[in-house]
Amino acid sequence: MAYGNKTHRNTHQMKSRLNDDAYAALQVEALKREIQPGALVRDLTLAALRFKEDYGYFPLIDDGESDELDGFPALGELARELKIQPGALVRNLIRAALKARREQDTISQVDDKKLSA
Repeated sequence: MAYGNKTHRNTHQMKSRLNDDAYAALQVEALKREIQPGALVRDLTLAALRFKEDYGYFPLIDDGESDELDGFPALGELARELKIQPGALVRNLIRAALKARREQDTISQVDDKKLSA
């Protein structure tokens, strides 16, 4: 289907890829920001790509990691309080634990050198 009007073509493409409720929500948000829905979609896409680059996953899309917290409801609650994805919380905790371990190893090595001197 050929459209002479680019705005109409972009609108049709977005409508055909989103359900009615999602498209209506997109229009409302675009109106609040005083931009076209297509520009909002572009901004959201770029923000999601930036988030993936920074954190290594797409929020909500790669959210199948909630099983990692099964049996640890306090971690799930903490993730909600911190407003981060459960998988990101797990990764942050692992990184913090590894960093603490490296620091402890460094302290132990310094103490060993002092004792041997």
